[in-house]
Amino acid sequence: MELRDIEYFGVIAEHKHLGRAAEALGLSVPALSKSLRRLEAASATKLFNRTPKGLKLTTEGDALLSHVRGLRLSLRDITRQLADLRDGRAGDVRVGAPPGHAEYLMPVACTALCAAGANVTVTVLVGSQDVWLPALLQGELDLVITDPALVNDRGLTCEPLYNDHVVAASALDHPLAGRRELKLADLVGEQWALPNRRTHSQLCDMFRSRGLATPQVALLANSAWLRWRTVAMSRLLGLYSVPASSAFEEGRSQLKILPVQDFVWTRSFAVVYRNSAYLSAAARKLIDAVKKIATAGSKPPHYVGNPVRRTSTPT
Repeated sequence: MELRDIEYFGVIAEHKHLGRAAEALGLSVPALSKSLRRLEAASATKLFNRTPKGLKLTTEGDALLSHVRGLRLSLRDITRQLADLRDGRAGDVRVGAPPGHAEYLMPVACTALCAAGANVTVTVLVGSQDVWLPALLQGELDLVITDPALVNDRGLTCEPLYNDHVVAASALDHPLAGRRELKLADLVGEQWALPNRRTHSQLCDMFRSRGLATPQVALLANSAWLRWRTVAMSRLLGLYSVPASSAFEEGRSQLKILPVQDFVWTRSFAVVYRNSAYLSAAARKLIDAVKKIATAGSKPPHYVGNPVRRTSTPT
């Protein structure tokens, strides 16, 4: 088999049509057809069946495609590694992280790389797991920061960072802010500003486990900064990560952690990367920097007048 024919096969499988695949590759249809025939001859099997809607992979073609995806990732890694070696670079680093955690870790980590004189560019994709986990698996990101409980792929390595303690907070003039002690039941009927539907579902599970009415969400926004400003100006309640939410750190003078004695929510976070992936020298330095930051800030800061117990995960 020729490597070029295997790459062309992957594009045909992606488009399921010879004409569209040829256009994407900048080839003529006859040239692409010849490549496919050559690959089928080399593998001694038929890779596609023709249907009224286009091309459909055979069982053998589907098996080959599963290897092609891995081969594409390996080729990308090899290309990047050779380019780094050729140019004498420490390499580029592409990182995915959820809001709050990116702002907590990346400024110090990037500063550490710059201080070391590394010839590197760091690209940070801030968003949800639905965005950056597929990007990691497709080789578009080198590292992600996430809860390892959400990682089901065995082809990934997780290096622990810190425990993320989730707390409830309100504006300073909220009616609940003046209470010295609260129970989860005292939060029933309040409206919330939350990062996503998944978090809302987890919060609902916590209330249900205690036989309480589920909370209502008034604002969904993946920007921690947007949420804390909205909470500070309204009667909404918010959830914040300690110590990971830098947005909360900068805005805590306008927010109050609510001392809810039975609000217990702790998650673990890790830096995750593909087992077989090429990690540049810069990527490894960034991992070391992130782990150092996590170790230094692993214990949540003390907030006067806000005794919140944090010992386990919500049910």
